[in-house]
Formats: sequence, structure tokens, C-alpha cells
Amino acid sequence: KDIEKLILEWLNLQPGCRAWKNKSMGTYDPVRGCYRANQSKFSEKGSSDILGIWQGKMLCIEVKSRRGTLRPEQKEFLDTMGKLGAITLVARSLEDVCSSLVSIPDSLRIDRQQED
Repeated sequence: KDIEKLILEWLNLQPGCRAWKNKSMGTYDPVRGCYRANQSKFSEKGSSDILGIWQGKMLCIEVKSRRGTLRPEQKEFLDTMGKLGAITLVARSLEDVCSSLVSIPDSLRIDRQQED
């Protein structure tokens, strides 16, 4: 949670970026004492912890601890979104996000001045 917070704070200070926490956990059921999965046919199983827009492109970041591993549905979500043109990352620290986004080739960046 601390890593997510740092990443979100940094992203939302960057020009051309807006990011938010994706609440995909489900709803807590106090009677059963557990989380109940979202039953909507439009919910995305494995969707990333952080979603946003970076320089005009969709951004999907899955945040993991140093030893955390992707679940199959998380990997599938990142693969699918990447094929659709999104920037996808697995981040274990703020430094992972900074270095990954800074290294994106200029050919993938959108020049807002040319679009106007």
C-alpha cells in the first residue's frame, strides 16, 4: 500500500499524466466475514492496481512486493492491454515506474501540440 501511494503521488505530479487506484478487490461481506467478487459481466478479473493515462496512452501498473508474483489472470490482463496499445508495468518500487516511463521510446509518445 505504501508503494502504491508513492507511485500514485508521483504519477499525478507528472505533466500529461492522471492515475488512480483501481479498486478491484470486491465488496466486503461482514456477515460472511470475507470479500465477495464482483459478479458483473463487465468486471475485469486480474485488472491492474493502478490505471491511468500517460502522455495520451493507457497506463496499467500491477504493484507487487519484492517477492510477489503475478497471478495468471493478472499476467493475462497486462498482456491483453499491452497488445491493445497500453503501457503495462509490474512495479516493485517507485524507481521501477520512474525508470520504465522515462525509457519509453519517443515514437510511442503523443505530441499534444501536433494534435491541436
